Amino acid sequence: MIDWGYALYIAGGGFGTVFFLLAVLAVIVWATSRLVIHFTRERRDS
Repeated sequence: MIDWGYALYIAGGGFGTVFFLLAVLAVIVWATSRLVIHFTRERRDS
């Protein structure tokens, strides 16, 4: 028999992990883009 409670627990953990990693990746990409914009503006102004 399939233990559906345990299957949902594993699926939820996997979904939560993927969602968390995508959120972390989005923050890293956002921060990197802000730094690139900041340093290219600084170099262009001088």
